[in-house]
Parts: sequence; C-alpha cells; structure tokens
Amino acid sequence: MRRSRVAELVNEGRLNAKALQRATDRLDAHLAATQLGITLSSLALGWVGEPALAHLIEPLLYWLPEKAAGLSAHTMAVALAFAVITTLHIVLGELAPKSLALQRSERTALVIVRPLTLFLLVFGPAIHLLNSLGNGVLRLLGLRPGEGEGNLPSPKELSLLVTASHEAGLLHEAQEDAVARILAIGERRIREIMTPRNEVDWVDLDDSQEEIIEAVRTCRHEQLVVSRAQIDDVVGVLRKQDLLDQFLDGKPLDVKGATREPIVVHGGVGDPQGAGDVPDQARAHGDRRRRVRQPGGHRHPDRPAGGDGRRDPRARRGADGGRA
Repeated sequence: MRRSRVAELVNEGRLNAKALQRATDRLDAHLAATQLGITLSSLALGWVGEPALAHLIEPLLYWLPEKAAGLSAHTMAVALAFAVITTLHIVLGELAPKSLALQRSERTALVIVRPLTLFLLVFGPAIHLLNSLGNGVLRLLGLRPGEGEGNLPSPKELSLLVTASHEAGLLHEAQEDAVARILAIGERRIREIMTPRNEVDWVDLDDSQEEIIEAVRTCRHEQLVVSRAQIDDVVGVLRKQDLLDQFLDGKPLDVKGATREPIVVHGGVGDPQGAGDVPDQARAHGDRRRRVRQPGGHRHPDRPAGGDGRRDPRARRGADGGRA
C-alpha cells in the first residue's frame, strides 16, 4: 500500500490504521518477520507431516515382509510428505494469500497488521539477529541496507497515476489536465514559456499619474511591468493590489513607491535552468515578479500569452519586434 493511502486511512480513523502506519515505517523489520514466519511454517509442516504420513501409509503395506514394510513406508512417506506438504504450502501459504492481498490489499493489511506486530514482538531478538546477518551480507556486496530504489514516484510516474485515475473515473478531465501541466513545467526550459515582448503590458514611469492609472485600469493582468521610455529599461513591477491598498488607506497614490524590483533570471538558449526552478527563486525573494533576460531582449515567463499590449501609443514603444 502507498504511504499516502495509509495516511489517509489514519485521518479517516480506520481501525488498525495507526498500527499499519507504524508497520510501514518499519517495513524492513516486518518483512523479516513475514519471511521468518513462512520459514517456520515450512519447517513445522515437514517435521509433523513426515511421521504422520508414514503412520497412515504403514497399514497399507502389511503384505510386505516386516523389515521391508517399515523401509517402504518410510520411503513413501518422505516422498508423499514432500509432494503434499510442498503443494499445500505453496497453494495455501503463498499463492492464495498473495492473490487475496492483491485483490483486497487494504482490508488484508488492516486485519493482519496486529498479529504480525505481535509475532514481531515475540520473535524480535531472533528477527533482529537474522536481519543483522542479512544486512552484513549486503555490506559485503557494497550495498547499503535499508535503502530501496524507486521509493518515491518520479514526475512521469505521477503523470501515469493521474492518467490512470482519470481513466478509472476518479478525476475529471479538467483536474487531470491541471495536474499534468504542473508536472510538465519542471521539464520545460524557461525560454519555452516566455511571453513575447510585444504582448507584455507595461507602463512608462515618466508618464503622468493619470495616464498610468488609466493604463492600470485597462490592463487585464494583476501586475504590470514598469519601465522608462522603452520596455527594455525595466524599473520594476507594479501590482494593482498595492495601489488599491494605498487608496483604501487614504494615502496618495504613489506609483513609484509601489513598484517592486523584479527577480532577474536568465533564460538564454544555452541556459539549462528549468521553468520549475523559477517559483523557488520567487519564494526566496518574497514572490516578486520574474523578469527573464536573454540575448536580444527580455521576457516574462509567468504572464499569459495572447495579449494585445497597451491600448495607447505607449504600447507601441515595446512592440518593435523581438521578445520581451
């Protein structure tokens, strides 16, 4: 079972869910306990089954000479014991429980976790000794005990899980699409998601306050680029919320004071930085707007594409081709 599902069962208050969570935290010890239990069962069945089958077969061989009957009964008992006990052990002890666990993994885990924990408690010293010996063998082979491969799913595996959940009807198409976009952003380069410079909304800090406010009012985005004379001379980023806060506090509107310094990230063709690294930089700098710089212009990676720029002549100052 996935650890996330076990945590969900704990939050739901399911019986034995906390014990199951503790078992998953000590998975190595519980696997060793399971293996010890299987081995002890095999030894016990062989130890009890051989004389029992010999005793049942012996009366059928009464017609043989006395010495030959005992020898034949013993030989046949060993062969039959091996065949019957091995078959029963494989079918009832391994195959049937395996199929049950695969089909009813959640319910099976909740039922057997308490008995397994009790078995681990009783045979704890022996299990610890055997587990230590096994770990010693791994160290001789140059491996580190307790570490497995693929414990955490990769983004591609998560994407497959989301797709499977959608196909099973657990997620709507919109939910699948949203998660897929989030997972895919880490594999994309910054330059792949930049907005063209002629589609960036910006204001000129040298314009009058009335013109800037009008540009802010008509802008479709929550933030605008603030520049001087041309879009390449970026001063910072202006948030509409900051201007609204000034207005609600009864303060005079101060566009320059509300302008925030952007974070500059490099997104050139040869730059290996991924788009998934940008949000981490933003959080480290107070979530300011990101400004991507590359040879030949500037771009903004987190602004929706498809805008038509400013609706006045100032918009054409930055719409001179190239990228921003």
